Parts: sequence; C-alpha cells; structure tokens
Amino acid sequence: MAIKGLSLKESMNKFVQAIMPLDDEKLRFEKYLTEYLNHLKNNKTESEEYQKNLLKHFLEQVLPYNFINTSSRIDLAIYNGKTSDSTLGVIFECKSLTNKSEMMTKERLNTKAFQEIVAYYLSERLFSKNLEIKKCIITNGLSWFVIEAKEFEKYFFKNKCLIELVTKFSKNQLSSNRTDFLYSEVIAPEIDKAIEKGIVVAHFDLSQALVKSSKSIEIKKSNLTQLYRFFTAENLLNKEIFTDSNKLNKNFYDELLYLMGLEETKQGTSKIISRLKPAKRQRYSFVENIIDKLEMKDVPREKQEEIAIQLTVVWMNRILFLKLLESQLIQFNQSEDFRFLTFEKLDSFEEIYSLFFAVLAKKEEDRNQRVQEKFGYVPYLNSSLFEETELETSRDGIGIDRLPEGNIDIFSKTALKGADKKRKSGKINFIAYLFDFLDSYDFSTTISHHKKSKNDLINASVLGLIFEKINGYKDGSFFTPGHITMYMSRKAIRTAVVDKVNEFLNWQCETIEEVKFLIQNIKIAKKVNSAINDLKICDPAVGSGHFLVSILNEIIALKSELNVLFDDEGNHIGNLIQCYVINDELVIQDMAGNNFLYQVNNRQSEKIQKAIFNQKRYILENCLFAVDINPSSVNICRLRLWIELLKSSYYYQNKMGPKTLTTLPNIDINIKVGDSLLHKFDLDYEFDMRRTDFKEYLSLVREYKETNNKRTKAKIWDKISNLKRSFDDTASSPELKRLKKLEVELGKAGIIDLFGDETAETRRYEQVKKQVSEAKKVLEARLKNPLYAGGMEWRMEFPEILGEDGRFVGFDLVIGNPPYIFAQNNTFSVEMKSYYSRSYPLNNYQANTFGLFLELAFSLIRDGGGISYIIPNSFLTINQYKTLRHHILKSYDEVTFINSKDKIFDEASIDVCIVEMFTKRPSKVTLGVISGGEIKIVADTKAESLLNQDGLEI
Repeated sequence: MAIKGLSLKESMNKFVQAIMPLDDEKLRFEKYLTEYLNHLKNNKTESEEYQKNLLKHFLEQVLPYNFINTSSRIDLAIYNGKTSDSTLGVIFECKSLTNKSEMMTKERLNTKAFQEIVAYYLSERLFSKNLEIKKCIITNGLSWFVIEAKEFEKYFFKNKCLIELVTKFSKNQLSSNRTDFLYSEVIAPEIDKAIEKGIVVAHFDLSQALVKSSKSIEIKKSNLTQLYRFFTAENLLNKEIFTDSNKLNKNFYDELLYLMGLEETKQGTSKIISRLKPAKRQRYSFVENIIDKLEMKDVPREKQEEIAIQLTVVWMNRILFLKLLESQLIQFNQSEDFRFLTFEKLDSFEEIYSLFFAVLAKKEEDRNQRVQEKFGYVPYLNSSLFEETELETSRDGIGIDRLPEGNIDIFSKTALKGADKKRKSGKINFIAYLFDFLDSYDFSTTISHHKKSKNDLINASVLGLIFEKINGYKDGSFFTPGHITMYMSRKAIRTAVVDKVNEFLNWQCETIEEVKFLIQNIKIAKKVNSAINDLKICDPAVGSGHFLVSILNEIIALKSELNVLFDDEGNHIGNLIQCYVINDELVIQDMAGNNFLYQVNNRQSEKIQKAIFNQKRYILENCLFAVDINPSSVNICRLRLWIELLKSSYYYQNKMGPKTLTTLPNIDINIKVGDSLLHKFDLDYEFDMRRTDFKEYLSLVREYKETNNKRTKAKIWDKISNLKRSFDDTASSPELKRLKKLEVELGKAGIIDLFGDETAETRRYEQVKKQVSEAKKVLEARLKNPLYAGGMEWRMEFPEILGEDGRFVGFDLVIGNPPYIFAQNNTFSVEMKSYYSRSYPLNNYQANTFGLFLELAFSLIRDGGGISYIIPNSFLTINQYKTLRHHILKSYDEVTFINSKDKIFDEASIDVCIVEMFTKRPSKVTLGVISGGEIKIVADTKAESLLNQDGLEI
C-alpha cells in the first residue's frame, strides 16, 4: 500500500502549531479529556451509541461555540455554527471499542468504517450540496484516523465513475439497494485505488498519550499541547489563521520603499533604511522630489535627506490609512463606486493635498461645493492625521501640494502585472504608479472580506511594522511576533480581569472559569462588564502599538466569552455574536458560525456594528494608555488604534443630509510622546490639586476625547496645558519645601528686635536672604533642567489613574517590550546616567534600559496590579540583575519566568524571556520555557527556594 501516513503533529499546519494555550486553558482541556477517557475506560463493553455520546459530550466541552449532533445517517458531526441550521464541518464514523471487525486499523484500512464515511461524505456533497466539510474522522474513542476533505474530493468526489454509481444507487438503478452492496461493491474498490495512489491519512492513538505506570487515567504532559491544538476549532474546522500578524510582507515593503525613494541595506548585523544609491534614484520619487524643492528653498544640505524622509513618512501614513478607509467603504456599500484613490480622481499632488485638508479635515457641511461634489461620500473622520504637521508648515518643510508630477521607472520586482500576466516595465506617472501599486494588494480590514491570498493581505499589523522600520525607532528595539503578543496579552488580561472583578464584586475567584460560573443573570453580567471597563493598562514603550491592539482584541473576545457584551443602550448582544482572537486578529461571527458582515440599512447588523464600535471606543478612550520617546512611533500607534476603530465604524443618519460614517474619537491624548524613564516629579509628590481643579482636569480630558470640532479641540488643549502648568507650580518637591522654609525664616529674620544686636540680626537676615536666592536657583534649575524637557510626568499626565484627591493610584497592568540599550553606550549623557542611578536604585552597575523600565513598572502599577514584559533572558542569570530578581520574588505573589529557547526575533541575536508578576494572588513562582513554538511549564515553586540562587537556570 502506498498510503501516506501522518502523525498527530504532522496532521496540523504550522499556523495551528503556533497556537500557544494558557496554563488554565490546558488544565481545563486536560480535565475534559481525562474525564472522557475515564468514562470510556469504565464502559469498554458498552454499545456504540453509549460511547458515541461520551465523545459528543467531550466535543461539546472543547468546542462550546459549535453545535454537535448526528445528521441523518451520520454518526456524529461538528457543525460549522452554533445551531442545527448550520452546515456540517466535520463528520465522524464512530465504532465501539469492541467492534474490531469494522474499525479501521493501520494495517487494515479498507474496512466498513472507511466505506461508511466515504458514503456519508458523498451524500453530503451530492444531495445536501455541502461545500463546507473540512475533515472526516473515524474513531473508536482511542484510535483516531483523520482525513482532510480535500483528500475525499481528490479521490472520491472527483471520481466520475464512482459518482455515477453512487447516483444510480440513490435512484435504485443498481443490482441491489442494500447499503452493504454500496460499501463492498461500489466504494471499497475505489478506496483500494485511493490507498495505492497515496491518500493522506493521519493517525494517533490516545492510549499512547497516557502515562503507562499510572493506575488512573493520566495524560503525558509532553502530549497535552498537541492534543489541545488538535481539538481546537482552528484545526478541526480550519478556522482562518493568517501568517504572523506582525510579519513583514517583503515584496510590498521593498516596492513601497522604492516609491518613497528609499532602500533597506545590511550594515553588519543591522538593517538600515537610507536614500537610494545615486544610480537607482528616480527624480520623481517622494524623497528625490522633496529634496529638489528643499534645495530651491536653500534648506541646508545636511538637513535635506532627513526632512525629506520625515515628510514622506507623514504622507504615506495618510495615504495608507485612506487606502484602508477606501477598502472599508467599498465593503460596506458593496460597490466599487466608493473608490477615491485613483489617478482619475487624483491626478496631481495638489489634488491629494485637497483630499487631505479640504475633504478629510472638514465636516461635510463645511466643505466647498467642488470637493463635496467630487468626494461627498468620503467621510470626515476627526483624525489628527489630517492636520498639517509643524514640519509641513515650517520654513524648512513643504506641503505635498508643492511637488511637481513626473514619471519614474517601474520597480524591477513590481507587483504590477500587464494583460499578459507578466510584470510591467518601463516608465509610468508616479501618482498613477502609487495608486496602481496599492490596488494590487488586499487592504481588507476584517477576515470576512479577504479577497486574495494571505501573502497579498496588507493589514494594520503589517503596516505598523513597515512604518516602525521606516522610522528607525531606536537601537535596541525589536518587533514582537504576533503569537507572543497574543499569548502575553491574553494571559495578562485574563488575570487582570479576575482581580478587577473580585475587587468590584467582592468575589474570591482565581480563574476566568470561576468568574463565568458566577455570572448567572444580566444584572451581574453588567457589573462584570463595568469592572472590565474600569481597567487601566499601559505600554510605556509602545512602538507601533502592537501590544495595545492585542490587548484591545483580547478584552473584546473575553467579554464575549463571559457573555457580558452590551450595546450603548444596555441591551445584551451576546446572543447575536461571538468574538474570538485568531492569530492576533479579532474575529466576529454570528451564532451560525458565519463571519459577521456589516450591512448598511440592516437594523440588526447596524446594532451589532455600532455596539462593537462603541465597545472599542470606550476601551481606547478609558482603558488603554501609552508613551513612546519617538513622535513617529506615537503617530503610528495612534494610526493603528484608529484603524481598529475603522474596522467597526458604521453609518449614522446625519442631520444635515444623507448617512455618513461615524467620526473617530481623539484618542491621541492617551498616547503621548515622552521619555518614560525621565520625570522631575516623583509619583508621591504633593500637588495643590484642589477638588474643583481636579474635576475640571478630568472634565476637560473627557471633552477633548469626545469633541469632533477642531477649533474646540485646540481650545480645550490650551486649557489642559494651562491647568497642568498650575499643578506644576504647586508641586511639593524637596527643593520647593526647602525654599518655603527659608522664606519663613527670612520673614522672621526681617523683624528687628529693638533691644537686640542689630549687626547680628542684619548679618542673619543677609545670610538667609542669600540662602533663599540659592534655593530659588536650585528649584528653578530643577524645573527648567533640559534633561526633563522630553520627560514624561506620570504624576499628572494621565488623570484617569489619579484618585479623587489627586494622588497617584496607578495602572492595573503594565505590559510591553521595552528597548534594550546599555547605559554604557554613548546614547546617554553623564547627567542621564546619574539620574538613572538616583531614580532607579534596584538597577546596579551598568544599567540596561529594560531593567530601568522594569523598575519603572513597579512604581506605575496600583496596589494589586500586574506587569508583563518580554526582555533579554540575561535578566534571569546575570548577577547585575540579582537585586531586581529578588525584589520581584519578595514583592509579588504570582510570578512567572518563561525562558525562550526559540529565536523569537528574526533580526536580532538576542535571546529573551517573558516575566510576569501580580500581587494579591495565591503565592507561586512558575518556571517555563518556550521550545519548538510551545510553552512548557518546568516547575511550580515558592519564592523562598529561589532567593538563595545566584541566577535562574531554566
């Protein structure tokens, strides 16, 4: 026989293999599987029907969002949705453990079990017209044979002779109408042929996954993750999984750089982006076109290239965002008439400038007649992306409208194809080229709408990575793979939610399952939803915003899992949709398992879309906060979060006329530019923050987020800035306290004693006066020290994490991938190193910024908060970080150290680990490793056992 046999692991694709279950998810799965196998073991001689029901119960536990039952003559089926109306996705042929004659074996494949499932598959395809079967499984509960539907298509459904005979059998046109005749005379011969031709069959035996020495049923830990993956919907039902959401599409990236006038080259171990070499430069690419204009403006040559790249990035940011918007408008309205990024509509840079600032920057009623007639269907989105930057309006900068149009050579590896399907070549107008290039890729924002192969999908995560690479960010920063951000975000959010719900409802839950069990009515569900909405989460080195996007998706998915999703009016929508995170992308489906598709003018569809938009909006406005030292990274982060909202945007009835797309909130105030490690005011500084001032501060921030009027927004921002300055002036710093004390002394020294020594009193007065003068200089030097100019004043910048009396409370969760830069590098001045030494005492010797960020996080979280970072694994072993390790072990209750044996970052030689810590949890230290794409727990121990060790060898 030429059959191609696969093992359990080989039966699953690499994307399923990337699924990294959390510990509690694995424990829950282990519990369900153990119970199932125990029941099977104790009822070996029971009937097929009895054992089949045991399997049905197990599948219902591991696949709660899918209907599972029989279908006509089919023994068991996993349906594609949650109701019996949905189609069959997986069909089973079940045999009892005692029915050895009909059960398939590795040595004897062509048995009645195989023949029956072929018959059932063909019946579904021929007579039920079911095109959505993914797998066919033959099992007796222990032995499992799994065959992909594509194999059945290849060897049976596309077998014309077989189909003709099966069709005739259904019409009683063969020698017998008995099913045994169909199996033995019609189907069995074709199975033999399929076996000889190499049909692919996967097989595994659950009995081999058990610990043999154990008297009771116990699953080997080494097999648990693979079995978990096998029984996921992503595997059994082929739920759509993309390539890594944070993985670069190199073809798109290279051609995009070419259009910009840039290229990526390798220098040593680093990849840098720079202007194309003279021989490759194109006069009308963005960078070259801009440099020509800057030359005419007499901008110094040493500044020209940097300015040109900055302007190019700003404009590309806008254009790519608009491409995503265009794709969304086409999808929503099911019409190509909603395209606007075309050479027919925008044939000059002046027209593109008009699109930016006369269309996107203005409400429909404020646009002039010409642009409204041309772009009336393009909505006003209230995004600061369409406000001119300081560079564009500065003396050294230019607006995009100042660029002339011209032709450039088509990129040698272009995505553009001619009528003959071959790559285009020759010269082409730059603007036409840019729009044609973007049109050659799929910018769909949701799974439901993907049009092309996955390689051609350019989603928000890919764009974020592309622009963070272009911005260069800073040395020591690496881009966290999607499966890592998803794992860290999911685990951290689930822990934070349990803690927050316990706090709100005075519960004692330890897991999400326990929370779910206690949600027994709508009233409690609303309280749990309010608890989740109270979360405050921060990434202090946010980069392109990947962690925040992951957190946003995980919160929505968890609300769905807990069944606490509500619309703005308080109506429960958990009975209409279910939300998952699949490979770091939020997937929304109806109860039949179909991907949700927003339909304009469909009331229920609009209700769902509006609810998801407002859920995301609330989370972005009230729960997610971030800081980054790089203004470009901050802009990209804001862009990515706006895109997440754009995915769920909806049409509403405009009082001024036709329906229009809802505007985006001003979330930019939550994502701030600044150096997280530098601040002149400690978190316990006292401000004269009177109750009325603080309430005004909160109210102004709320107004800023909600307004869609740019002038109002600017006025509110001025008020916020003035109010923060007034807090700044009242900061109770040691320098200010000393000054006030000396001023009191000066006042006393100025009172002359008529009977005292006038000379001594005058001398004392002058002495104190001099001290006051010196104290003023010290205070002024601190307040005006340029070191703090770009710092982040955590004490006052986020009013959402301050108590009612204005004191600093902190975040529920700090998460991220901080930069890894040694303080011994020339990046830091002597003054900065001195500041780090004073402000971060747990970082000994030559500090690395990741250690500083870790110590910063200790201060930023509230009592009961948590931290989740991915950092170099040198943290686990090097003596330099011993003080930090001991602080974690002594100060936090639930601690996890996961050392990666895998190469997480493609372009970095550095090895990393994940560190997680929470307070007010059961005391435990978990040690684990990432190996072969899988997280394996090595040990659960107590902190005391690790304190005497010099390092943590995991």
